[in-house]
Amino acid sequence: MQHNGMLRRIARSGLVATMFIGALVAVAAPASASDGASTQAIVCDPGETGLSFSSSSYVRTVTHSMYWTVPTGATVDYETNVTKVSTITAGLTFTTGGGVSADVIFASFEGKVGLELATSGSHTVTTSVTIHWHLGPGHYAVFRGNKKYTGSFSGGKCNSTGTVLSLFSGNAVSYTVLAEGAANCSSTYGSTTFEYKAKQIAC
Repeated sequence: MQHNGMLRRIARSGLVATMFIGALVAVAAPASASDGASTQAIVCDPGETGLSFSSSSYVRTVTHSMYWTVPTGATVDYETNVTKVSTITAGLTFTTGGGVSADVIFASFEGKVGLELATSGSHTVTTSVTIHWHLGPGHYAVFRGNKKYTGSFSGGKCNSTGTVLSLFSGNAVSYTVLAEGAANCSSTYGSTTFEYKAKQIAC
């Protein structure tokens, strides 16, 4: 009788083990076609977007400039309209992927350059502007300009279930740091300065 009881316990243990292993197989196996869908692995945090800027740079860009002459023996404290010569427009272009908010990308752009930038869709003044300046005798290129920033970004956007990560990349343009001044046409300036560029345009 004791021997038969042990056999019954072994038989019951074998049945439980078989049921447990079968359950594991059912969980691990993808759903069959008859289930109407297949199980997909989680590859990212649902709804999250990650991105970074791999590079950024800026150039001083003259947007308004005009030639001005002050006669010998005179000084001028003046206010005048200065002509638009170029426009900077803030925006972005996707080279791969897309569907990511410009606000999200520009927030990352600001973090990269460490400055507050004009938002996507903004642009510098497209009409003449009034500049007030005090000048002695000479010939000048009066100007207004901004630092124009460009950057390259890339990242990934996770779908709502965390099963698909869509990659994207692109370029962004913006501007900041308004500058106004007057470059003396007879002076020498570094080639990256506002003064040099205004002189090239107006003198």
